[in-house]
Amino acid sequence: MDERWDDLSTPDLSSRHDEAPWEELRAEDHREADGVRERPLDTPEPNDASELGVPIGSDSAGRRDRRRSRTCCGRRGRTAIDMALNWLARHQSPDGRWDADGFMNHGDPALGPLCDGPGDALHDVGLTGLALLNFLGAGETHRSGEYRDTVRRAQTWLLGQQDAEGCFGSRSTAQFTYDHAIAALALCEAYGLTKSPLLKDGATRGVRFCLASQNPGAAWRYGVADGESDTSVTGWMLMVFVSAEMAGIPVGEAPKRWALDWLEEMTDPGTGRTGYRERGGRPSRAESRRAAFPVAESEAPTAVALLSRVLGGQDPAKHRTLRSGAELLRAKLPRWNESEGSIDMYYWYYGTLAMYQVGGKHWDAWHRALEDAVVETQRGSRDEGEPDNFTGSWDPKGAWGENGGRVYSTAIMTLSLEVYYLYGKVFGAK
Repeated sequence: MDERWDDLSTPDLSSRHDEAPWEELRAEDHREADGVRERPLDTPEPNDASELGVPIGSDSAGRRDRRRSRTCCGRRGRTAIDMALNWLARHQSPDGRWDADGFMNHGDPALGPLCDGPGDALHDVGLTGLALLNFLGAGETHRSGEYRDTVRRAQTWLLGQQDAEGCFGSRSTAQFTYDHAIAALALCEAYGLTKSPLLKDGATRGVRFCLASQNPGAAWRYGVADGESDTSVTGWMLMVFVSAEMAGIPVGEAPKRWALDWLEEMTDPGTGRTGYRERGGRPSRAESRRAAFPVAESEAPTAVALLSRVLGGQDPAKHRTLRSGAELLRAKLPRWNESEGSIDMYYWYYGTLAMYQVGGKHWDAWHRALEDAVVETQRGSRDEGEPDNFTGSWDPKGAWGENGGRVYSTAIMTLSLEVYYLYGKVFGAK
């Protein structure tokens, strides 16, 4: 890590809140250290591969080793990730969540002005899941790593938001399925990395709610089996299934087949473009953002479908529509140009995961563009002055910046840089 950021050390927040809600997870550390932690009899051992064809990810120590490696994502990428994790840790609420519209209150006035860029207050569950995924992706868990307390608090808060049916968070918002899916993904990842019995129930019930929300024979949208589907929510739900099966939580073949078949229906066989809700259509945009961030500047649904279908076992080398989809992404590489409306962090996240799986010239071109668009625009990346409250974050620009705010932009850009630590390549090195 760059020595300029040493002053922004990991904060010790243990004295800033009541420890009782997460005492069980703290106690688990000691039980494991003493060699007495028990594995539930019905917890399967890790498999060599998931039913979706995705190689099982390594344990948290393996992810941390890759994070430190000089060969994984280069010095610039590693420094950017470390800076971002530090920023997220410093802006976590004492209760464990990341507060979409109140995170700035946890900054340090001694470092200058507090951050701006609030998001929608109704999405704290989804933002907390997204931020937690950053730490898990870097190999940090509630048992080990310099951010173990950060992880523990986030997991405990999310578990406290789960209802009797397994849904994370309130269902009062129209898009609550996004928040649930991201939180469920984070809990599945956390359970898969640790096999903690204290996480298994929450992760399993979260997966069951995903299953209950799916439209039979199709996919997901905003309600519970409400008869409507869209590519965006479906992508998150399939990511939950991938992580669940990697962790040993069974999903079943039919739900995955339905979702993959629906994505194929949304894909134009001639162009390879996948639509949001119609075959070969364009991405979704809030009406107020369509002019500033034109849909023609993004291939987000195509990226979601490309990743999902590769994780589902479809080899781009054998599927012409997948190769065509990859070409569409290569023709629309990440560019941070607000005046032209090219900033779409959501697209860049899915595009990064998808192109990493495709590999070869597609990944080489994408990765070069991603570093220019993301690493160079991180706050503090080129500032030779003293670090401040913004250091390590990304400004909430782009098509969805106003919805998610600074926590969202920082978390999803960090996940894009962490691609090397996450899933293995389904079809080997390319």
